[in-house]
Amino acid sequence: MPGHVEMSRMVEAYIREKKITGKLPGIITLSRELNVNRITLAKAFHLLEERGIITICGTGGSFVNLKQRWTPRYRTLAVVGLNVDAPEAQERRMARMNEIAGKQNFNVLNLGLSFIQLKENRDIFGNFPVDGYLFHNSRLTVGHVDFFNRTGIPFVNTGKLNGAELRDLIDHDHHAGYPIALRHLMKLGHRRIAYVEYAVREEMRHYTDTVRAAFASELGELFDPELFYVRKTCRELENEYGSFVHRVYMHEALRHLFSRPEPPTALITVSALMIPCFEMLRGAGLDVPGDVSLIGVEGDVPNKTVTTLFYDTDELLACGIDRLLKVVNGNDSEPYEFLQKPLLVSPGLTTGALKKSDKLKNTGRKIQ
Repeated sequence: MPGHVEMSRMVEAYIREKKITGKLPGIITLSRELNVNRITLAKAFHLLEERGIITICGTGGSFVNLKQRWTPRYRTLAVVGLNVDAPEAQERRMARMNEIAGKQNFNVLNLGLSFIQLKENRDIFGNFPVDGYLFHNSRLTVGHVDFFNRTGIPFVNTGKLNGAELRDLIDHDHHAGYPIALRHLMKLGHRRIAYVEYAVREEMRHYTDTVRAAFASELGELFDPELFYVRKTCRELENEYGSFVHRVYMHEALRHLFSRPEPPTALITVSALMIPCFEMLRGAGLDVPGDVSLIGVEGDVPNKTVTTLFYDTDELLACGIDRLLKVVNGNDSEPYEFLQKPLLVSPGLTTGALKKSDKLKNTGRKIQ
């Protein structure tokens, strides 16, 4: 039996298929027609009301909200969150998105707002002369979704968001990606595989849960929670350490991992932490990949030094801006899903696990 979120999608599809523009059938009647649980259906109705799709009028019944078609006024779209990417990546991605938007006489702006600005004023997006927003790098919050549902301003997000029902899903396929990296390492004989990443806010918790589930599933009984290092958010460390945040966090992680009785022979980490990880391992006298194999998860360009699980973020944003144009122009009658598969680049830069891991033991104290 479907849950209320999935059931809300069923009701939304029912509204479209039946072309209902007024009163909906009652809960009991519709539950029989759809062959679903009436209590769960009632929860689905409340979710649809939160999203602005229907209005529940107590004993008067529930009604489909007649949406006014959004009319572009400014021929301008804004991307939010791109400003934290590398300057070269920003320039390249903006050029690509403007090329796509320009074919429909739209411009794309890079709206550089800090997360604090976004968090403290969730209605801020009503202040800019743009026709729609594309969110990137986890900048969208549940509060913003509430604002967009109230105002009808078009938006698209690259990623999932706990606590909010997003109509479209445009994201990197982490569920498919991490098993690729893990199977590659296990095929080489690695069994002690570590993972280092920052903790995320609760709305993004699904990301960490997905990666952890992949490790537990692929490694089985070999999965060691102590090698899954996700402890602090980047933001809480950034206030204290500024631009040194990545080195500080990776230093803490490696000291922990290589002080274990059985240290890892391979490590997977994200692009921001990959360079400090590589440098610190080398500084401790370990060869990469001779002693420790390293896989970086990258969304910009594949790293030439280590094996990379590469997600093409340029392509993801191009897909996002194309979808936003459809939403702004009213050509979005069906929900859209795009899950981008990664590529494992330069797999030859990883090697088999050391038969004897004595060299790795007590390395923790050497990490500088």
